[in-house]
Amino acid sequence: MKGQFIRNRAQAILKGNGEEYKLPEDGWHMIAPYGEFPGVLEKYSDGKLQESQVTQVINKAIASRLAEKFEGELLTDYEHDEENTIAAGWVQNIEAREDGLYAHIRWSARGRADVEGGNYRFFSPVFATRTVREGVEEPISLIGNTVTNRPNFRKALPAISNKAETQPKDSTMNPKLLALLGLAAGADEAAIETAVGSIENKLAELDSVKAELQQVKNSQKSLLESQADADVETYASVISNKEVVRTQLIENREPTLELLKSLKAKPAPPPAPQHMKNKATPPAGGAASEQDQEEAKAQRISNKAKQLMADGSHPIWADAFRAATAEVEKEG
Repeated sequence: MKGQFIRNRAQAILKGNGEEYKLPEDGWHMIAPYGEFPGVLEKYSDGKLQESQVTQVINKAIASRLAEKFEGELLTDYEHDEENTIAAGWVQNIEAREDGLYAHIRWSARGRADVEGGNYRFFSPVFATRTVREGVEEPISLIGNTVTNRPNFRKALPAISNKAETQPKDSTMNPKLLALLGLAAGADEAAIETAVGSIENKLAELDSVKAELQQVKNSQKSLLESQADADVETYASVISNKEVVRTQLIENREPTLELLKSLKAKPAPPPAPQHMKNKATPPAGGAASEQDQEEAKAQRISNKAKQLMADGSHPIWADAFRAATAEVEKEG
């Protein structure tokens, strides 16, 4: 057997009283009560078996997960004897009940004779485990079962019994945890399960809202990108670096649009009449020079706005842009 597991065996504490033993008519037996129990963790490392003392924790939630993962037809042998695999019985199914983990056993002829004859009185399940924290293990699957007279579970019910031997169950819960669940001290298990179920439903609703919000964000992003592409085409005549301007339009559309509008090329004045030589159309170089000046001015405004945002005086781009424009206009 490889992996990480606990074989549950220790001193027995329940004894018969000499009367006839009788198997449960429905075939269901408790194989593990709820609680915390000492155990020996067996773990293989580099082909060598290592053992350590741990505490094993079992509750109804854990038992429910064990039941969900159970695949059926699990051998019930004798005293964890891996060399001799004679079947005392076969676990057909397991179930999480209010007081522990139960198994439905189909007994072999020999197994039935042994337990009804009083030769064996206890179950000892084997669990694969995971480490919750140092020294504490939690079962993750039932990987074996055996009949024994030395079970680890000191509060366990016997495999068979001449009478119903039950143990009182401590159902108290930490008052602080009950308060967090919105319940009064002394709330019963049904109320606790209802409260936990309500929390699980709210978490599921929250996941749904998160998914819808992400869809809205994705749609908004697509819309902003489409608007930015259209704006870049509209103002292509005054844009030298389309990718930079596109990014600014996506992140801060309104102030970037204001800047682009101020840079948009103005139409050239109509040509002067030929007989008015002193008012002829200025050479092309003059118009280009005026546009260069506008672009340089826009760059100064952009740089100044970034500086104002960086020093924290105007953390919002729109405010920084307006302040930068005013300063550059004042500087001339």
